[in-house]
Amino acid sequence: EDLAEETKNKLMIWIVALSAAGLITSFLCISLASNYLTKPLKWMNNTSNEILNQVGQNYSETENGVDCSSTPVYRCSPKTELNTLVLEFQKMISHFSGRGSAKVVGSTLIEIENKFNL
Repeated sequence: EDLAEETKNKLMIWIVALSAAGLITSFLCISLASNYLTKPLKWMNNTSNEILNQVGQNYSETENGVDCSSTPVYRCSPKTELNTLVLEFQKMISHFSGRGSAKVVGSTLIEIENKFNL
């Protein structure tokens, strides 16, 4: 009877430990997969926010503007629609900065003589 109780307690400890290890492994796999899937989208979001909010400020001729050199796609990842989307987005933003893009013109005050007598 004592041997049966001791075996039951040891089995319960093993079952709980293995269940906890399985849960932790499952959550780790889900976390890695979600990071893998959302990293390119986060990069695209951050880059588009940089284009909309920060490029026009403190612009100089020597600055290239938006940095589109770093690729958020993993090297060993399979080719998917997301990779194609990221590469096309990179091509598009490469034309927003550097040579060949429109130059930012500072605001200047232009006065025109009013020819009408009021």
